[in-house]
Amino acid sequence: MQYALYTDRPDYVRWSKEEDEQIPGSDRGTKEHLLQTFSGIEKGEFMQTSDHEGDIQYMNESGEMGFQMVKDEDGIWNVSFTPIQ
Repeated sequence: MQYALYTDRPDYVRWSKEEDEQIPGSDRGTKEHLLQTFSGIEKGEFMQTSDHEGDIQYMNESGEMGFQMVKDEDGIWNVSFTPIQ
């Protein structure tokens, strides 16, 4: 399911679904770390930076954070393979 949220725009795909399935859970971060990283994203603001790129800017206890999105060729915004900036 997580892999399906990534962009499928050809120039932005970084690894295959099979490679993604090989990434150990321990390398994906703990629940606590993910909650801390994304704390505040619900109050974020989307800023489109090109016809098919944009990011969500938000604040949390770590300061200003950015989460990159890519508009696929079908017009749907999806997560970049390296979303956290």
